[in-house]
Amino acid sequence: MMRQYQTASLLCLALMVDCFAQTVPPDASDADASQSTEMALRVLQYELIVGVELDSQLAVCVDTELHNAWMLPEKAQTELSAKAVERVRRRLEICQAGAQSQAKDLRLAAEIRIGMEAQLKAARALELSKNSARNCLNKTQTQDTYKDCMTAALPVASVQFHWPRWLALFNRRTSLVAMGAD
Repeated sequence: MMRQYQTASLLCLALMVDCFAQTVPPDASDADASQSTEMALRVLQYELIVGVELDSQLAVCVDTELHNAWMLPEKAQTELSAKAVERVRRRLEICQAGAQSQAKDLRLAAEIRIGMEAQLKAARALELSKNSARNCLNKTQTQDTYKDCMTAALPVASVQFHWPRWLALFNRRTSLVAMGAD
């Protein structure tokens, strides 16, 4: 059954080639359309040879790898050489490997972008928190007012504050101000 399908498809493709050969050459403005049509013809032959439909990107890759080659014999009754079949299959494997590699690269790029967005978000949050904490350090005079300021300024529950560290920072700042190092 597959053999009959291939023979019928080869005949259809051969007829399409004859039709293309008999058409009037396209104008320069139709060059893209002509190239696209010729590529479609070549891609159909590659699909016939490998026995699977190719998505557009993979098909363009195979066509490029084969240097836009016409692989089918002119007569539908003529057997396709094993070498031609192997060439198309090998180029398809190369393109599939490249597509997998590209997909990995795209996933990696997406992961990097997500990581960078998270870093930017964290940097923005840090900048706001740092400015709020700096403001509290600069404007408060006692530990109690400093605690109140910090609790109000930062979006953290007061039980989550590491008060000994914050108070050590406050005391160090107070000592520096007292010594006139500010």
